[in-house]
Amino acid sequence: MPLRTRTSTLMLSTLSAVLAAALTACGGEDSASSSTSGKIDSVTREFETFRLVDDLSTTLFHDFIAGVQPAETQTQMPPEEAMKVARALVEQVRPFIDATLTTDGFELTSVRNPLDLIHREIASNQVGVFNEGRAFVADLVAENRPGQYNTRISNANIQFIEIPDDPEAPVTNDNVWNYPTLSWAYAPDSSNRVSRVIQYLGYGYTDPALQAPSIIDGRQYRPGTFAIEGYNRPIETLGSIAIPSGRQLSYQQDMESQNSTDPQIDVFGWGGVRPLVEEPEEDATDENESPTDEPPGGVVGENGPRFDFNGEEIDCLRVVLNYRTQLVKIYTSLEQTSDSVAWCGHEDATPTYQYDTKAVASRRFE
Repeated sequence: MPLRTRTSTLMLSTLSAVLAAALTACGGEDSASSSTSGKIDSVTREFETFRLVDDLSTTLFHDFIAGVQPAETQTQMPPEEAMKVARALVEQVRPFIDATLTTDGFELTSVRNPLDLIHREIASNQVGVFNEGRAFVADLVAENRPGQYNTRISNANIQFIEIPDDPEAPVTNDNVWNYPTLSWAYAPDSSNRVSRVIQYLGYGYTDPALQAPSIIDGRQYRPGTFAIEGYNRPIETLGSIAIPSGRQLSYQQDMESQNSTDPQIDVFGWGGVRPLVEEPEEDATDENESPTDEPPGGVVGENGPRFDFNGEEIDCLRVVLNYRTQLVKIYTSLEQTSDSVAWCGHEDATPTYQYDTKAVASRRFE
């Protein structure tokens, strides 16, 4: 895959398979002998606001935003240019997580997006279905049995509703978030990992200039430390986010490796980067809900929408942030094919920019 780095190829391929199995409601490892939970109830939760403002350390982009902050001493490029590029990177993040930041621009003050919200709800232990899913998988681990807890198999939907301040105001598609898939699974005989998959799909987008937003997020955990309460820190995450403007972000995060040959790395790709995870086709319920090829006000080429990055028009942006070496490499391209080394996602591409970064406490090496 174009975004693959030196992080474990085996782990990446395993997690991709887990995502595909969860989204197609397949049993996975020896499905004939694996365990599947009984009926799962649908979930509806109401919120005064979807915006999260406290304890943002476990949100998707927390480490990345802190990690791209330039070090005070630079060996790769002039400090003022490094800061300019870093701020441009943060600006690429904002629309995907609806973020607000401190005045220096490298610390989150709030986020509003479907992925971070459901992560918070799972960790809160306030939702029975979420608690049952984690407890089911914990029992599988204790008994060393394969199996999965998958809402898609039970046709159970998860819906979060944001109640407008004005009771007369209509509830829009941005106030109702639907998650057709939430899956936990354990595969002791192959990966020996606990995995979790979340899928969010936006509905009701009838404007032909907008695509329906979507998220796929897969995570793997060590079975020995998987907990049924609070937040579970993953070993690796893999996923993609699409937003109404037509743009897409793919990501891969190595959260745990602590040796020089397999460093902790985040890889984020914007624009024309091919998705790390192919989504299964959904049954169309409204012909107006299908994604459009042309976002409002944007120029679209073969790789997708063009956008501005650091004063440059591009359609592909890839960022590789290495927390151990404290170095970020940024690759950009415009109208390049995937077999060209000039394409930003090519494994042999040359960085457009690279600079030294500050240490991130949550990715500290002992």
